[in-house]
Amino acid sequence: MGSSQGRMIIRPRNLLRHTPIMATEATPVTASDHARAAWDMLAESDRQFAARRHLQASATLWKATAHAVMAVAAHRGWPCDGSRRDLRLAVERLGEETGNELIPSKYIYAETFRENAETDFMEYRSLAYDGARARDFIRSLLTMAC
Repeated sequence: MGSSQGRMIIRPRNLLRHTPIMATEATPVTASDHARAAWDMLAESDRQFAARRHLQASATLWKATAHAVMAVAAHRGWPCDGSRRDLRLAVERLGEETGNELIPSKYIYAETFRENAETDFMEYRSLAYDGARARDFIRSLLTMAC
């Protein structure tokens, strides 16, 4: 039993591929619940980046993005279950309804952090630059939701 031979070791990077993005103890249901979760995760992501835990920070920043999009969707009465498809559709719809074609483009900065959490491809310079853009995008979404 003391040996690790024969046992499968699951690293956090692999967990992200198999865990639904909204797997939380208490899943938020209202726009304000999602907004509160997004603000909390945004702050946690900042702490993780400051501690140089960039993979965890990337995953947390992505979760903040998902909650911010779901906050807007809930506020506007749109269906959005947190799947990548529903998140993308909500962002595209928001861009169309507000006449702001940049919204879907800005979403791509935030979505990049989900990919980085899984594959660790971003350089530190990109983490800082794209991270600032993703945070601005999340904040702008949250102002639309409340």
